[in-house]
Amino acid sequence: MRIAGKIAERYNIPVLLDPVGAGASRLRTETALSFLKSFPVSVLKGNGGEMLALFGKGGGVKGVDSLINADVNVADELAERFNVVAVITGKTDIISDGSKRALVENGSELFQYITGSGCMVGSVISSFLGALKDPFRASVDGLVTFDIAGEIAGKSSSGPGSFKEKLMDEIFNMNDEKYKLARVSYI
Repeated sequence: MRIAGKIAERYNIPVLLDPVGAGASRLRTETALSFLKSFPVSVLKGNGGEMLALFGKGGGVKGVDSLINADVNVADELAERFNVVAVITGKTDIISDGSKRALVENGSELFQYITGSGCMVGSVISSFLGALKDPFRASVDGLVTFDIAGEIAGKSSSGPGSFKEKLMDEIFNMNDEKYKLARVSYI
């Protein structure tokens, strides 16, 4: 990962870091922190427990799942401390670059029942990051896309299995009309 980060730095390629399981073990937390010191990260994305663990506040993670929520102040502090756009996922997603903030309130309760939803949203944000080069806008647009797709998929799903399949279809079939469902607040 350090080699990949250094190559990205050399070629000015934006990087999204997802500190998966930070807080679940000292190794995971220290590894995420060492990456933040080793190469430039454009977007730092994690759940509340993972993001709080990067402050040294443990107890909020079980495996890779968050047991607690973080707030806008945590996102602001992380953005400033690590010079990143901080994205905290949860019922309401929080995005901060330290001066601009946004809340995305779309989504589905079914996200918590499928494996890999955090990785999936990271991939969607990264796609926008590669296209837009503006980490704040890419984070907002990526979250809106993923969360609207989840909201739509959740309405026609009978459980986690059909939800995951429909989620992927909704991301693939996203269009301008569906973006009208966005519930984004800039604070």
